[in-house]
Amino acid sequence: MTRVLLVCVALLAARGVIADVWEFGYDAPGSIIVDHREGEFSIFQKTKHIKLKVSFRCEVIRTHAIVEVHNSISSPNVTYNKVTNVVTMAYKPLQISTSNYNVIAKAARKPGCYNQNMEAQQRSHFG
Repeated sequence: MTRVLLVCVALLAARGVIADVWEFGYDAPGSIIVDHREGEFSIFQKTKHIKLKVSFRCEVIRTHAIVEVHNSISSPNVTYNKVTNVVTMAYKPLQISTSNYNVIAKAARKPGCYNQNMEAQQRSHFG
């Protein structure tokens, strides 16, 4: 009986540790974190749309989104629209949606993009 109780307590304690993870895109060499969002779903919320900020002055050549949802009871449907940079998390009507989430956006720039931006800023500042 004591072992069963210990297992139940351990499962309840691990609830915050268990997470489902979705990855979209490719984590290119040289990628940097450009946006990080975290939040919660209440019991009555079923859908969230999260607009990620991945804009640079130079063109972004690759985006990588990582979505982590902490809910040991049910798992949402998670999608990522790479054109609009929107992550959508949706629970079905009867699923328990109370959970926490983390969304990380990483992006890789065109080679030389940073140098072009710095040169343009210096010319406008000193020129």
